[in-house]
Amino acid sequence: MDENNQENAEQKVVNEENTQTNNTAQAEVKQEVAEQKVTSEENASDTTKSQDEAKQDTAGADGYTSQEKETGKAMAILSYIGFLSLIPYLTEKENKWVKYHATQGINLVIIEVINIIINFIPLIGGLVSSIIWVGLIVISVIGICNVCNGEAKELPLVGKMKMIK
Repeated sequence: MDENNQENAEQKVVNEENTQTNNTAQAEVKQEVAEQKVTSEENASDTTKSQDEAKQDTAGADGYTSQEKETGKAMAILSYIGFLSLIPYLTEKENKWVKYHATQGINLVIIEVINIIINFIPLIGGLVSSIIWVGLIVISVIGICNVCNGEAKELPLVGKMKMIK
């Protein structure tokens, strides 16, 4: 019986050692998995940050970032709709792309006001004013197309006048 008790005691010691080894191995595996998870989250976060920073920091050939263009598209379109161009001109101080289009829109409005004055000239004022209005509408559409395409091109005729800078 002593031999059986001794064998049972030895078996218990071996079982306890195996249990401790298994627990240690499991703890090491859990730690490795946790470290890999943290590393992959950091890499994903770094990738997202670097993509966002690249969008913000990378200015195109025209000098404006894609983020400026994307966030300011609606306000830039508003710049070419008559007196509504005052809204982006007065409110968008940070977005240089919108400011560019708003400035062109204000220059267009100044020409529209001059055109209204021309309309009051007797005999030929109405005809000349009507022709100018058609040209101004075409120029406004060109400006809106430039905004939709993400471009910062000067408007024909109006862009060269630069009454407001």
